[in-house]
Amino acid sequence: MGELFKIQNDLLFTCKLITFIALMIAGLTIAIKLYQGQEVDERLFNWFKGIALVLGFSYMLGAFIN
Repeated sequence: MGELFKIQNDLLFTCKLITFIALMIAGLTIAIKLYQGQEVDERLFNWFKGIALVLGFSYMLGAFIN
């Protein structure tokens, strides 16, 4: 039983890490575009919001499991 929770925690950590890295890449892309004076595409901004939502849900799920 303890091994199952370890696998779930490892999988949840990997999921959080991947979404956090994707969130940072999207955030940096938006920041660079704004710094250069370019207009930010609506799809990119929606993608950024979606990743932030997934990351928030994964943290809530982690708090619920632990």
